[in-house]
Amino acid sequence: KRGIFEMTAEEIEWRDERMSDLTLSGNGWLDNFAFDAGSNWGFGKIEGNGAAGWGASPFLDASWELNTIELNGINQLIPDNTFNLNGGITGRLKSQWENDAVQLSGNLKTDSLTTFIPALGTTYRIAANFEIEPGSIQINQGRIEDRNGSIAKMNGTAYHEQFKEWNLDFGIDATSDPIEL
Repeated sequence: KRGIFEMTAEEIEWRDERMSDLTLSGNGWLDNFAFDAGSNWGFGKIEGNGAAGWGASPFLDASWELNTIELNGINQLIPDNTFNLNGGITGRLKSQWENDAVQLSGNLKTDSLTTFIPALGTTYRIAANFEIEPGSIQINQGRIEDRNGSIAKMNGTAYHEQFKEWNLDFGIDATSDPIEL
């Protein structure tokens, strides 16, 4: 049966992420419907639209616009004792969910990301553009600053299988000003 739906939620919290003023609307059938969604996410906002359905393949196919959303919850996906991320990101993502697998692609940027590396005992501030592809997150010529104010360029790729089994390959070019490691 064809229908129209509208949902709102004042607040949703899950794994250190908080969304407020959530709206979700759409129309179609249970096996294939179009939707629009939006929410405040931490101190930022996310909006998206796409198609989903219990009989559709993929189950979810959507485009998302992120405007300075917080990254706290992503730490749940990162292996313990590797690094910890905080800050906001902006950009566009496409998502597909099929057979219990989520595929993300798009471009994100930040100028407020901080990361703590337990093995080094050091905190860094990062400003970079990220290219997201299924199975990898790449940084090309990002800016990294240590706690003493030294700045370097960072390149690298974080490979993963459904955000598990991470393989990190990063390099830092600190030829002009040594950076704390």
